[in-house]
Amino acid sequence: MKLTPTALESFFYLADARKADAAMEVDWTELSEPATATRWLEAYRGYIGAPDADVAGTYFASFLGAVSGGFHASLLLDGTELSFGPGNVRAQLFGPNARPPMVAALAPSARAPAADRSPAGELAAAARFYREAIRPIVEAASAATGARAIDIWRLLATRLAYIEDAITERSDEETARRVRTHFRSVATDIPGDAFGRSRNPLDVEHRFVPHPTAPGAVQRQKAACCLAYKTNHGYCYTCPRLSDDDRARKREAIVRTQ
Repeated sequence: MKLTPTALESFFYLADARKADAAMEVDWTELSEPATATRWLEAYRGYIGAPDADVAGTYFASFLGAVSGGFHASLLLDGTELSFGPGNVRAQLFGPNARPPMVAALAPSARAPAADRSPAGELAAAARFYREAIRPIVEAASAATGARAIDIWRLLATRLAYIEDAITERSDEETARRVRTHFRSVATDIPGDAFGRSRNPLDVEHRFVPHPTAPGAVQRQKAACCLAYKTNHGYCYTCPRLSDDDRARKREAIVRTQ
């Protein structure tokens, strides 16, 4: 995978420069502040039409997962360690129906060559990233919206798994093997305290369900419910709360629309 500006933004919600049409913009570190997190997620809640604040919290996990995937991709594919410290990244939120709904705009100071490209060095960099750049924001988002922190982490882990698949599918065999090994190590070898948990919340057992339109294929089930059922969207086909019968009925409905 080539980390072009287009790929960074479409896959990872990472922008090379700030955009002029943001409805709200803050330094990345400010998202860990209770007042800023509340203001940000309340605005986002309005944009997505969520009746309850916790939906904004679970949907926000997708953004955090995309950015986290971008951190790993930059580290593994470019040898660049992204820094989310003060002044390095601006979080930008856009209005209703924006795609992507948010971006992390990187200043030149956010990029630096990774000091240690060994697997252990890359794992240590990932541990620092989650401890310093993601954990405080997950905790602030949970407090601001009432969404459970563990569900935000599990949804982040689901997004990371999609990104891992996307990277490996676009990489040569050797790179794909290194990427798989790294992501597995991130889930199993970083201690839980880096995430503020007793155990690593990225270490989830991924389950799969039949693909609704591709016979014989499967889709990854989400590791937690994103609460889309509270919106006009209804339950996701890959929601872990669906029974087999409900999923079969949803699959039939999807097939009828093809």
